[in-house]
Amino acid sequence: MVVKLIKKTIDVNAHIVNLTADVLQKDGKPIALVSFENLGYGVITAIKFVATGYNAFSDTIRIDGQDSFFLVAQDLRVEKNTVIKDVVFDLPSSEIKRLVMQEAQICFEDGSIVSYNGEEIEIIETEEFEEDLDSDKETIRALRDMVSSKIMYIPQKTKTGWLCACGRYNDEGQMYCSKCDISKEEVFNIADPKFVELVKQQFEQREANRAEQARLEVETRKEEKKREIIRNSVAILALVAVIGFAILVSILSNRISFKSEAVMKDELKGTYTYYNSLGAGTEQIILDGDEIVHKLRSGQETLTTVDKWEYRTGKLRVVNSIITVTKDNGLEYDGKLFEKGGSLTPLPDYDPDDYEEDYFDEEDDYEYEDDYGYESYENGYDVLEVTIDEVYSNSSYVICTGSVKNTGSKTYTFVTVKGAFKDTNGNVIDTDWTYAVGPEGLEPGESSNFRLSVDRNNSIDSCSVSLLEYKDW
Repeated sequence: MVVKLIKKTIDVNAHIVNLTADVLQKDGKPIALVSFENLGYGVITAIKFVATGYNAFSDTIRIDGQDSFFLVAQDLRVEKNTVIKDVVFDLPSSEIKRLVMQEAQICFEDGSIVSYNGEEIEIIETEEFEEDLDSDKETIRALRDMVSSKIMYIPQKTKTGWLCACGRYNDEGQMYCSKCDISKEEVFNIADPKFVELVKQQFEQREANRAEQARLEVETRKEEKKREIIRNSVAILALVAVIGFAILVSILSNRISFKSEAVMKDELKGTYTYYNSLGAGTEQIILDGDEIVHKLRSGQETLTTVDKWEYRTGKLRVVNSIITVTKDNGLEYDGKLFEKGGSLTPLPDYDPDDYEEDYFDEEDDYEYEDDYGYESYENGYDVLEVTIDEVYSNSSYVICTGSVKNTGSKTYTFVTVKGAFKDTNGNVIDTDWTYAVGPEGLEPGESSNFRLSVDRNNSIDSCSVSLLEYKDW
């Protein structure tokens, strides 16, 4: 591992740190707002400070003939390793403009009282992990995941105590760190290369187990969804049984069936055209054996194959879509009726300058297109709505969860999303992609969840997710 040598300055007698005091006037009386952090030796319920006041010229303000005085706060509850802010103290003189304080005595929740024995500085040399280096990322991730999430330094023994890997100084008699609660024995194993190698191996196995668990969870969710579909289907079938006879009669009266798959292929071979409300042929379906071509008047063509010929019910299954043979020997697809034969209406040649006044007025920018039979075609990038639910971190990864909803009228498969993990300035730190929807398809109105993750990086502040690609046939 690559580490850098640093020096930490520790007051070994301190029970609190980051002590600050702001002097101000409230209702014409001088007060001090005091804040500090509990170092973790216990829950603080009361504290006494020794304070020295100074005026604007830094002259000492004597109180009762003394250079210093006591400030006491009772009825507190400051949990271990937490910060309390703006504890209010009344000051004995309005001349005090600045306050210098230090702890004197502290009362803990267990009833014990400790006194501050004065500042005793100890400079401890230790080594800090270079977590930004690629060579050390996996090692640090393993240690933080398997030992303690707060690991930053190589632990050190001192003449009066020990410095934990989290950076907290502890007395010699403390067997557990007052900040991260790791045992003294365990934390010093970090300095042993053999122990570090063992932790890395265990971490790799845990990551493999996590991946397998995630896979099993996905499979479980799929099975639960199938069971839910079955339960809903049973309920629907019960309802259908009540009114089914009338529906069945209606269906049978319009059903087209064939003697065999071969007969169906032979009889349906040919071209089918869809005409819009203005009589313009705008789409065609061309059947030739198992091949099917979907053709637009713009010249765009999509080639695919028929997955299943349901000759008894007169239906063709294509990916996640169904083409139905109509009673008048046409085809119904995507809510549109295609007539046997016919041709596509050519797109007109026009000069926009010639039609600007007649067809492109401010009230109806699409009048020209309507008159000539243009239609809009559904685009997955417009109807697949991506929503981000949460961006959060654990000990190893930064994770983004969200969902994709199909607001259109088609079924979409293999929907892929990409996440860009960014810092506060909008710079992309890392990326990930995943399938939000697989071959099972996302039908109109349905939603599907996704999960993106990258290695943990403290610079990451947000994630933006975009739609990469999809299939709709």
